[in-house]
Amino acid sequence: MLAEIDTSSVIPEKRIEFWRTNVAAAFNLEQKIEPSSRNSFNAKLKAYKLDRLQFTETAGTPYRSTLSRESGSDSDVFAVILPFEGTVVIRQDSREARLEAGGCGFCHLGHSYAIESVTPFRHVAINIPGRELRDIFPACNYITATRIFLKQGAGALLFDTVRALCGCIGEIEQRQPAAVAAADAIVALLRGALYELPQVQDTGPSRLEFYHKERIRSFVKANLRTNLSVELIAKAVELSPRYVHSLFAKEPVSLMKWVWMERLDRCRHDLGLASLNGKSVSEVAYSWGFNDPAHFSRTFRSRFGLSPTQYREQALHPALQSTLPDSGAQPLAA
Repeated sequence: MLAEIDTSSVIPEKRIEFWRTNVAAAFNLEQKIEPSSRNSFNAKLKAYKLDRLQFTETAGTPYRSTLSRESGSDSDVFAVILPFEGTVVIRQDSREARLEAGGCGFCHLGHSYAIESVTPFRHVAINIPGRELRDIFPACNYITATRIFLKQGAGALLFDTVRALCGCIGEIEQRQPAAVAAADAIVALLRGALYELPQVQDTGPSRLEFYHKERIRSFVKANLRTNLSVELIAKAVELSPRYVHSLFAKEPVSLMKWVWMERLDRCRHDLGLASLNGKSVSEVAYSWGFNDPAHFSRTFRSRFGLSPTQYREQALHPALQSTLPDSGAQPLAA
């Protein structure tokens, strides 16, 4: 067991501070706690480690917890909240979801949020690493504070599985093979429930993939001068590297080959500007992310049919313009 906190043995006037302090110590969450009644506040929780997931069951009287953080926080974890009794309201990213038994909602623990139990409640929160959630559902950042019904299909199986786990998770936690299997089952059922969402089915995979590829291309074009990698690009657009690779698997060239082609096009443009004639070929190459002049020269010739120096000489002399190769040359070689 990761943590167990119970205010019932604490005198009423000290319960709020006891709860806030112990939750902060156990989960590294400096929340603001606002109970609906200071004199009758009572709450308890038990938290378990289920392989890479965290499973927390909480019950108590109504209260509101808020967390204010900069969006750049290092905490890339999503909490999936499933109420079993009472009503819970999640607010995040300018959205609000009112959850009751038979539903669930998401909250990103690295961003500001508010979670309010408006009635006496019992719910389970399952923390899942952001990277893993993006692997199974790349658009997860757009469903925070959105109500998800779990009354049929994979969602109903997820709800029943989590409810059953409440009675035996202490034992399962101690057996690593069982914990891994339980965590895998939760993640698989969660994926199924998410892809059954009406808004996802309306969007369709092709439109969703197009949207993500456009986001990736926009980021790359704005950052061509920096040291780009698939991992860095994936982090910037809040997708997993594996999913980014898969998005470009059916493209004529891979993502990083396309990055180099874009850089070569920018170098070609700059080499043809009289205003930049004072810069050496190497300086132009360095300014667009190339760090090996020999490699740059080879790839430039492969793409445009001329060395960078030859291209510049022809581009800066109008009489030689007719001899310039067409810009739509072949993609980079592997």
